[in-house]
Amino acid sequence: MNYDIKLDRLISASCGAAFILFVESEYAAWKLIKNKKSIFFFVCQLAIVSSSLETIFTALLYFIPNLELLPMLLTITLGKFIMIVSYPTMILLRLKILSGNISIGLISICIIQGVLWTVLDYFWEKYYITYDIYFIYTYEKIVQPIETISLMVQNVVINIFFIILAIKIFENHIHIKVVIIVNIIIIILECIVVIIEFIFMSIWTIYSVSYQIKIRLEILILVYIVESTHSIVTAIDNLSLNNY
Repeated sequence: MNYDIKLDRLISASCGAAFILFVESEYAAWKLIKNKKSIFFFVCQLAIVSSSLETIFTALLYFIPNLELLPMLLTITLGKFIMIVSYPTMILLRLKILSGNISIGLISICIIQGVLWTVLDYFWEKYYITYDIYFIYTYEKIVQPIETISLMVQNVVINIFFIILAIKIFENHIHIKVVIIVNIIIIILECIVVIIEFIFMSIWTIYSVSYQIKIRLEILILVYIVESTHSIVTAIDNLSLNNY
């Protein structure tokens, strides 16, 4: 079996996994959040949908290269921007649900990161338009490693803060070990994705599918906390931009 066939099957399997994760995450989000107008529900939907669409469009670009290239590249870039902004925003809002006080400045950092890496995707887009090896070399050797590590550090730090807050707030109310274990799994997944991206720079769908797995685990944590202590339900439903 040659490399191209293996890659085809890997991307196809990733798309299948992405669809299953999308359905599960949507079901869990709609079941968990009663107030569908809350900012948390909106950001959660952005994270779920953008990561799913980013997987689909990158797979289409690989399997159907004759598609209109520029619209596809712009769509993928937009999806990536929404994905890398909405996921950390969602887990920051999850922190706000627990602590009641998260600075809008922290969310601004996530947005700035999203804008920065979206702009630097110019090198990736330029390569697929011109096939100039300079652009893909710059992207894979400089931009992508720094981007991957930067986003990983950001998300790991947020999850560590969540673990600390969860221990402080829920230690006497729920089996906190479950929350800690799931968050550790998310942190490990962040590290695994970094390793995979450094080894296989061209496996695009790994990036977006990993986001879907993390989103599903984040929702799982909230579902567990809600089922254990219903006091958090009101905090989730009432979370709106007015809180800032």
